[in-house]
Amino acid sequence: MEKNNIVISNHRRKILKYFIFVFFIIPMIEVSGLTTVINRFIPNILGYNLLVFVLSLPLLRSFNKNYGNLKGTLVAITLLITYLIITFIVTVGKTSFYASIQVFRYSYMQALNLFILLPFIFSLKKDEVNYVLNGVFRCLIVFTIIYLSNNLGYDWMGVKGNLSESQGGVSVDRSIIGMPLFDPLWTSLLFVYTMMKVPNANKYLMLILLTLLISFTRNIFFSTLIVATVVIILSILKNSNQFGRSVKMLAATLLGIVVLSVIMPSAIDFWIAKLSSTFNEDLKHDMGTFAFREQLIADAIYAIRHNPLFGLGYIRDVAKGEYSMVMGGDTYIAPILWCEGWIGIILRTLPFAILCRESLSNLFKKKRIYWLDIIVIACIVASSVNYVQTKALTNYPLILGIIIMFKIKENYDRKTQDFGNYSII
Repeated sequence: MEKNNIVISNHRRKILKYFIFVFFIIPMIEVSGLTTVINRFIPNILGYNLLVFVLSLPLLRSFNKNYGNLKGTLVAITLLITYLIITFIVTVGKTSFYASIQVFRYSYMQALNLFILLPFIFSLKKDEVNYVLNGVFRCLIVFTIIYLSNNLGYDWMGVKGNLSESQGGVSVDRSIIGMPLFDPLWTSLLFVYTMMKVPNANKYLMLILLTLLISFTRNIFFSTLIVATVVIILSILKNSNQFGRSVKMLAATLLGIVVLSVIMPSAIDFWIAKLSSTFNEDLKHDMGTFAFREQLIADAIYAIRHNPLFGLGYIRDVAKGEYSMVMGGDTYIAPILWCEGWIGIILRTLPFAILCRESLSNLFKKKRIYWLDIIVIACIVASSVNYVQTKALTNYPLILGIIIMFKIKENYDRKTQDFGNYSII
């Protein structure tokens, strides 16, 4: 993208920066756990999701009619928001407004936050969309560097948050604070950009892969593996010339692992032990964190057996101070089932299903623009396989919202026949 040619007034840039702060930075602070740092200086009595809702109100405006190929997605989101509001009102009737909002603001209202910001997003002009996406990406890299520094032992702002973990006699320290939500959406994008030879994309990809490796998180490892596989297969099917690039990308990744093994030999030993334990013990004997999360989903299904379609509403499952499935982050499928029932699951999945169907349909029809279709498919496939831990169904701004902005950018590029201007980095 030719960023120097972007012409936006200073006043408009301030508004767009405010939007990036509300739309991306605050949700990323919340999802990455950096709230532990921020709360030391600025106590947040509202909760970060409710804070985003309040700060989004100045950007509120009416919808225009220029939805393009996103009309089906917008209708699906509107149906979801209608259902969430009805469910919240019903819950207030059962308990109280205060008790209901305490649960609803946890992660369930993020879809509402995106809905409020959608009219502003649809109003963005081409240069403004590029400006926002570039700003979001730069912020993502900052969050990644902060997390990477924590994992490498730098005590950032006095909150290190390291957790010691052992596997097969090998011990490592990994940071549990600051992990940005860049998987699988941003890993999909950087794999595609690397395949398309976007300048510096391979460097950013290596940075994120290094961060993923030293996070020692299995679900992210498998998710990234799925993303890479889907991107490579679809790229080769679309264009056989991509095979050589795929081989080079894999070779570069293997070289990066070799370098890491020299710099941090314990990291590779730990991964080998952890993956061996996963396949030979956890999955084989139905134990470990995956089995625990599946059991939470089974418990939620049992809890709503008398009202499986609509769930129990936004009420706690246990008293404050105890482990809560509804307020916890081990899995997001179980809380949605508990509060919103199967209708909640279906409606939250519907926008992604519409986008995936359209991308599959477009992939082998378009002769030029197809990179976004590959990103969407890879992101959704990886999230579906990792269903027990995916944040896609709750964290709408950071996943669905970003995809929608890329779709808007693609629509602009198609109108101007600017098929080569796909990069935002």
